[in-house]
Amino acid sequence: MGFSAVLKEKRTQYGVSQRKLSVLSGYSREHINRIENEKETPSEKMKETLLTCLERVNPENDFELVFDYVRLRFESHDVPYICENILRIKMKYMIYEDYAFYGYIAKYAFSDIQIMISPEEDDKGTLVELKGQGCREFENLLVAQNRSWFDFFNTCEKEKVHYKRIDLAINDRVGILSIPYLAEKCSKKELRSKFRSFRSIDSGRLEDEEEALSSLRTTLYLGSLKSDIYFCFYQKNYEQLVKNSIALENSTIKNRYEIRLKDDRAYYAIQDLLTHQDFEQTVFNIINTYIVFLTPIKNQNKRKWTTDPKWKLFLGKTRDKLKLTSEPQPYDLRRTLAWLRKQVAPTLKLLLLIDQENGTNKIMGMISSTEFSPQQRKKFEQFIPFD
Repeated sequence: MGFSAVLKEKRTQYGVSQRKLSVLSGYSREHINRIENEKETPSEKMKETLLTCLERVNPENDFELVFDYVRLRFESHDVPYICENILRIKMKYMIYEDYAFYGYIAKYAFSDIQIMISPEEDDKGTLVELKGQGCREFENLLVAQNRSWFDFFNTCEKEKVHYKRIDLAINDRVGILSIPYLAEKCSKKELRSKFRSFRSIDSGRLEDEEEALSSLRTTLYLGSLKSDIYFCFYQKNYEQLVKNSIALENSTIKNRYEIRLKDDRAYYAIQDLLTHQDFEQTVFNIINTYIVFLTPIKNQNKRKWTTDPKWKLFLGKTRDKLKLTSEPQPYDLRRTLAWLRKQVAPTLKLLLLIDQENGTNKIMGMISSTEFSPQQRKKFEQFIPFD
């Protein structure tokens, strides 16, 4: 099988579009298309780059690195400029809402991508916030824009920007670490750490079914939640069970290890990322600086204890190098559908059955006659591909 066929097969198998591979590799989509159709012969360097970039997004990789939260403050009050030139989202797709958070007075939203505004005389400027789902949706836009996270932050660097919070996350697909195991090592002080505190939250007896399911999850906080840096390690598969009713065995992510950075810590992390273009180096340098789990040696001083073998594997001594990946997702309806399933669907089914038995059509009539509000129409438009 020739290189062209191998490239196309791997790309299709991994569910990667030519456009996304173009963003990852730096080669144009037209180049990639010509190579796959055997109209262009790539150099050996180009072959290596394309295959390496594909392996970064191999869905069978044990680990992946992602941005999980981004909050940026721009000194400018020019919302259209920030929206269209930095985020590159047309203002006509944004929904205006007359409330916001963090002391801002209102916001524009595109699904989970939010731009919060303040009065002209206020020095708060404009706040851009992407939570977890917002990051995934923004990645979808970045692919469409032929940009990467590095391109986006380089664009931000040209403005008067302040990094208020950045969360860097490692998704563990196989559960290489046990969160309860790490929590136990913390309680036994079998670690070296710059953090002065840790907190483990795990199971308890609760009446509410959802809370009971959630309580099965162990979450380990390393460092103070009020500080500019702390870690949060938790069992992502239990979270997915509670939020989205995804069975534990079907969850693609077992654990998540998050580094949560604020203000100066966030700024220096972004500078390191942009300087070295190596997400793994930045993430694991931070982790190594703040914590190492140890294996006790009887009758030996703690300074002579060795690194825990599972922690050593996690740090990467015996595994392949990781790269920054992305999980692009379009506007997400899962929360709305989950609410419908739990709160509305049973009653709706009952009313439809009553309609059926009585030979009436009241429910469908109500749905047909319902008018969209301006905000609902905007949300509908957000499902339509950009022109």
